[in-house]
Amino acid sequence: MARFLSLLLILSCLGAVPAVAEEKTAGELWVDDFEDGDLESLLGRRWLPLTDQVVEGVSEVEVSVVATDGGKALAIQGEVKAGFSFPFAGGVTALGPKDREPRDLGAYRALRFRVRGDGNLYEVAVYRQAVEDHNDFRHRFVARSEWSEVTIPFADLRQSAFWGQRVPWGAEDLWGFGFQSNSVGSFAFEIDDIRFVRELDGS
Repeated sequence: MARFLSLLLILSCLGAVPAVAEEKTAGELWVDDFEDGDLESLLGRRWLPLTDQVVEGVSEVEVSVVATDGGKALAIQGEVKAGFSFPFAGGVTALGPKDREPRDLGAYRALRFRVRGDGNLYEVAVYRQAVEDHNDFRHRFVARSEWSEVTIPFADLRQSAFWGQRVPWGAEDLWGFGFQSNSVGSFAFEIDDIRFVRELDGS
């Protein structure tokens, strides 16, 4: 999948001028808060739809910035359809200043974001340059009906144990990540205040 995703990012991000990555809050590298109302992240990269259509599936998804309670958020909605062995649909973005160029996040320990949705289980996928066979690092989370904050420690990210080559975790070569549904059926959730954090709560 990384090969197809890389091509999608290249085609969609031509002409984008990368923003300078800064810690908006001490100890936190902010990816997006969506308050500017567009699909360009604070790192200067676009949020893109991604489905199994890149591998001959038929799932559908739409990503957009929507108004929420007192602000804006990224809405990801669509339908995961049977027809591919591992159907999926979601939204993704790149992290590096250029396409498929990694960003060193070795100083950070977790991905943190706010989410609300339909109560279903979703997945965050983190793309490492060291992973060459699409067996990316992943972790599941629930999109509850009310806004909640989710923290996913890097230590909790896992590759599949059933296929692909497993590599040790490392955050020095992350080139992108995304949120997606893997369950057949319609889905809808919103994401906001996405950032990488140096410290976990209570540590």
